[in-house]
Amino acid sequence: LRLPPERNTLFVEALKLLGSTLLLLPALQPDLATLLSPAEPEADFFYNITHVQMPRRQRALARLRARVDGGAFEIPTLSHYLLPLLRALVVRENPNEADVAEEAVVTLRAVAARLPWRPYLGILQAFSRLLTTRPRLEKRLVRGIVAVIDVFHFEMDAPADDGDDEAAADEEAAAEEEEAGEEAGEEV
Repeated sequence: LRLPPERNTLFVEALKLLGSTLLLLPALQPDLATLLSPAEPEADFFYNITHVQMPRRQRALARLRARVDGGAFEIPTLSHYLLPLLRALVVRENPNEADVAEEAVVTLRAVAARLPWRPYLGILQAFSRLLTTRPRLEKRLVRGIVAVIDVFHFEMDAPADDGDDEAAADEEAAAEEEEAGEEAGEEV
């Protein structure tokens, strides 16, 4: 999904191929297979995200965001499939796709709220690097960075490492050994 912008056709065909593959083999990626709806094309994510009409792409992203907010996806699906897809949509330079890219930023926020540290940090670093290489996208990239930082959900209160924890652990271990010794002495 990390393709140059002029490879739009390849990007669209890769998404269609993923959707078709999941239709035939849903067990391959069960989380993503739930985005399919062959009986109802309007609700099929893979059909709508590759549709020629931009409002259908936006609705597909809005539905995806609702599913992410509902906790429908496991962490590997979020970090290995949805995050790269959203990143690719955010950095699209086609002016006709600006609204889709903005919807991707909003959806990225929902995904980032559920990511573990490493993919979370990775998307921040990727957007930060792109700020220097794609100045035309500066406004959107900054919005993406702000959206990700807005949902920062990691614990920052690290315990003070002044040795008290080690002393307490040593005392507990010594007490357990003493109890075990007393029990062994009673059995003999």
